Amino acid sequence: MCTKVPVSELIQLPITWVRGDDERLNTVFKSLKSGADIKEPIRLLNCGCGKTHMLDDGGHRITAAYKLFKKTGHDVMIPVHKFVSKFQ
Repeated sequence: MCTKVPVSELIQLPITWVRGDDERLNTVFKSLKSGADIKEPIRLLNCGCGKTHMLDDGGHRITAAYKLFKKTGHDVMIPVHKFVSKFQ
C-alpha cells in the first residue's frame, strides 16, 4: 500500500530518521529546493500491534524534506509504502 504523507506527520512517528550531512542528503535537499517531488517511496514497517514502527529505507528523504520544511514551511508530501506485520 502506497500513500502520500506530509513530512510534518512522518517526523512524529517513533522511528529513527535523522541522517547526517552527507552528499546524499545534499543531493536530495537541492532537488527538493528546486521544486522536485520525492518519487521513490520510503519503506515503513509496522508491527501487528500498531505501536512499533521501523524505517527500512528513506531516512535521507525524510531528513531533507524536514530540513526544507523548517526553512520554508513547505510540508513535502512523501510517498510511503507501509508494511504491516501479521504478528503481534
